[in-house]
Amino acid sequence: MSAQAMRYLIVGGLVFAFDFGVFTGLLLLNPHWLFAANIAGKIGGALLGFFLHRHFTFSWQKRQRASTQFISYGAVLLLNLIISSGLVYLFVISMNIEALIGRLFSDIVTIVLAFLLSRNLVFRRGTQDDQ
Repeated sequence: MSAQAMRYLIVGGLVFAFDFGVFTGLLLLNPHWLFAANIAGKIGGALLGFFLHRHFTFSWQKRQRASTQFISYGAVLLLNLIISSGLVYLFVISMNIEALIGRLFSDIVTIVLAFLLSRNLVFRRGTQDDQ
């Protein structure tokens, strides 16, 4: 496993815990807030993730401005929200899986997707000439 993948797992674990904690907390307040809780958790996790991934996971890439990376990260977040909400709907509403378990299944897919998009689009290395 590469050092970058290890850093991603560490940061990802922190982000996942925060995201899932927000999701769970909101569902405990009101079980009908399934999609609002999903979106709030994802947005909160994404903000924490952007900071940690920029400064820890992908810290070797400082060529792009933070604003450029934030816009790209926002696009990844939007895609993540759409896919996550669709999967939560599929698992929880359509397949009648308990909300926390359905959200875990959804997160398995979205975490892998977010890593690939973050590594290849948001925090990508410069060309050989830039290094």
